[in-house]
Amino acid sequence: MLKEVICEEVAAEEVQKWADLFEVVLSPETEQKLTRTVQVGRLSLNEETLIFTLKFRKSIELENKKTVDELTIREPTAAEVRGVSRDGEDVGQVIRILSVVTGQPLGVIGQLKLKELTVCGELFNFFG
Repeated sequence: MLKEVICEEVAAEEVQKWADLFEVVLSPETEQKLTRTVQVGRLSLNEETLIFTLKFRKSIELENKKTVDELTIREPTAAEVRGVSRDGEDVGQVIRILSVVTGQPLGVIGQLKLKELTVCGELFNFFG
């Protein structure tokens, strides 16, 4: 279990502040997942650039032995979403969009743990 670095109330307030900033209503499930990730110190938002940072629980090692420890996630453009869309392929679409908006190759995104991929997918609620 990850160590709590921010109390649950403060983390929930932070997520709600982000929802207000992006003018979205989050489902209780999405709010809970994001609050927990904030609570353990793995998710933050730069409010000036509107770019999220998700720190990985475990680094991803690339073939060249370099490691990736976090993703910075920006809002995709309509053209980027259209460029990666394929009917009936929701997970594949999320992976391709993440690659585009983070600047990381598909190989890095493909190594995300399911929990991290889920959080990334939940962050798209802010941009929808």
